[in-house]
Amino acid sequence: MPDKIINILFVCTGNTCRSAMAEGLLRRYIPSEIRKYVQVSSAGSMGDGYPGTDLAIFACREVGIDISGHSSRLITEEIIQTSDLILTMTRIHKEQVLFIDPRAHTKTFLIAEYAGLGGGRDVGDPIGGEIDLYRRTRDELTAYIHKFLPRITLFCSSK
Repeated sequence: MPDKIINILFVCTGNTCRSAMAEGLLRRYIPSEIRKYVQVSSAGSMGDGYPGTDLAIFACREVGIDISGHSSRLITEEIIQTSDLILTMTRIHKEQVLFIDPRAHTKTFLIAEYAGLGGGRDVGDPIGGEIDLYRRTRDELTAYIHKFLPRITLFCSSK
């Protein structure tokens, strides 16, 4: 097993919908045998200290995930530097991360790219949409997580 914690960071705009949901989803689906070796967090390119949106909380609650205690945080150079893997929702978020710290280019990916599905595909922002849009976003994120989870498990098992 790894000799250190692997820090995975999800990034979106406000850190109240997509990245908050992705954080909750990955925490839920990490296999128990590696859970203590994986730290999951999220941040946004704007906004700090805001709760998850009601519809993001509701969409996650429907699948047994509680993100009601989530509080947004602004991405910083320190957060980037302490993350081992950074998964962004859009190309713009990836560019923002790399603008803050260009050295992060080897560990920063679009979530779709890291999952091996549609490398250039962005995850749309559900903010302002109805619950069905949040559900579709949740399900899209879940599909990506299930696709890349074996890579995380293999990485943890090989250490």
